Amino acid sequence: MLNPLFAKTFLTLVDNGSFRATAEALQVAQPTVTQHIKRLETALGVSLIRRSHTRCTATRHGRLLLPHARALVAAAERAAASVRQEALRIGASGTIGTYILPQLIKVFSRRRAQAPQIAVELAPNPEIADRLSSGALDVALLEWWDQRPGFRAEEWSRERLVVILPPDHPLAKNESLPAERLAELPLIVGERGAGTASLLRRLMGAGSDESVPLLTLGSTEAAKRAVRAGLGASLVLAVAVREELEAGSLAALNVDGEDLTRPLYVALPDAMPPHSLAAAFAEALQRSGRLSEL
Repeated sequence: MLNPLFAKTFLTLVDNGSFRATAEALQVAQPTVTQHIKRLETALGVSLIRRSHTRCTATRHGRLLLPHARALVAAAERAAASVRQEALRIGASGTIGTYILPQLIKVFSRRRAQAPQIAVELAPNPEIADRLSSGALDVALLEWWDQRPGFRAEEWSRERLVVILPPDHPLAKNESLPAERLAELPLIVGERGAGTASLLRRLMGAGSDESVPLLTLGSTEAAKRAVRAGLGASLVLAVAVREELEAGSLAALNVDGEDLTRPLYVALPDAMPPHSLAAAFAEALQRSGRLSEL
């Protein structure tokens, strides 16, 4: 088992090039630096540092250790910050992270006696779920949850979905359209992994896989731009097009006979302590029930 303290000493020595400079940087005695390196080399059974009169450098084994040592030290620093309630690592799908999360962070931080350091990662839902599983995130905001063991997820909001069209489209003046009319439109899917494509196919019925071309883009923002350019229609969260609807640059329609809403989930490890920042953030979302009440 690698010791994060020894790993930090090793990294500092490689960066500074001498035992004396490393001792000064870490504010420890020079023999302590020497001891840390020796114990690390003993644990791994290899030589990590090549000593010379001009500069200490990493050996071949040392260079192989570098990325692992940096990851270990970073993980240890994140853990310490989490225990001290100083930092919170939030992962979110692109749509949630872009259109919803900033306001959530603002309100949550204002309610804390001391605003925490918050780091945010945005990625497609599957990647965020995997990042949570790997321990790289404390809490995740997702548009679906796959019930993976060792984690818990709660629905904290349910957001309306709308079909968006260019304002000059013949259907744009309607309030809604039949589901079968979707098959007549070139359809654009935004964020990968959000389940929008499968939902569109369900709405349009059997055989839509072959009859309806889907342009898949990387984000809701890209989908909105494609719709404004007249490339087709898209199904998005209503919260993501508030500004465009107010400005008149997009039109939004409901689908007849369909209550199109998407649950939003907050997920965190089962082992996350109830007094942690992640648990407090999740509790705030669940208690609010609606975005406007957070």
